[in-house]
Amino acid sequence: MSRPSNHDYTFEVLRYDVCIGRTCMSTEIESKLIIQSDHPASVMKRITNLTGIGPYSIREKHTQIMHDIYLDTHDNQMSLRKEALRLRETRESLWLCFKRAETVHAPGVFERFELERLWSRQNLEELLEIAGLKHSIKRLPGIISRDPLETLAALNLCIIQDRQTSRTLLMLSDHTRHGRSIPAEIALDRVSYRIEGGTVLHFEVEVEACDDSGLHHVSAVTRLLKNYCAPNLVPWNHNKLITGFALEHLTRKGVLFVPKDRVTLLSPDAYTTVNSLLAEREHWDRSFF
Repeated sequence: MSRPSNHDYTFEVLRYDVCIGRTCMSTEIESKLIIQSDHPASVMKRITNLTGIGPYSIREKHTQIMHDIYLDTHDNQMSLRKEALRLRETRESLWLCFKRAETVHAPGVFERFELERLWSRQNLEELLEIAGLKHSIKRLPGIISRDPLETLAALNLCIIQDRQTSRTLLMLSDHTRHGRSIPAEIALDRVSYRIEGGTVLHFEVEVEACDDSGLHHVSAVTRLLKNYCAPNLVPWNHNKLITGFALEHLTRKGVLFVPKDRVTLLSPDAYTTVNSLLAEREHWDRSFF
């Protein structure tokens, strides 16, 4: 079986905005690492408790719970294009996000275009048009329902994944530059997938550039974190959506056992199995699963 890559790397990717008509989609650049350990919560706690790493100080920490629902047409139009539509609920707000296909530039390093808007009829129409779902706009009633899922179901969209993430965000500053904040951050994600009546936990670390000047810091912080938690942090070339699809597929096939009403931690061997499944195909769509 193929194992996730664990070698060191650097990268340099330009960050820019892509404009479609009058709408600009931001480009997100991030490195993605999974925690491969029999005790992933302990590894994540070590990172959470950091006050600094290398030349960087942790200046702020924020934790939030995010309920994410991904949707697609019944004939998988967006999945076939490797695009996604996400409804995100936090304690404060409700957001709709459209994501284009991503590019992997190095082990665990992603670039993708996305557009996120607060939930409203106007923003829903905008995202549906950008997603190539203009026909769905015609089904929109004059006043959209207070229940966003009811509205989206009326547009012939169905739920393809429902998950919850507890995210701790670490904001960074560079103490070699008099403590100045930098345009990069660390996100510690504890992802709960509901599969076959049980819950599967996936622990992930993302280092994200907030603008193009943060790319150097993303590379440096990623390297420092890998060294600090060696050998438990490993680059991961798969986003949360496709990782969840693979987990569902392996559970249905009996390869992964998920007891009902219980929490299952992904072992290092389970990650190797998921990576092998996803590495078999250069291109994927939801129908594969």
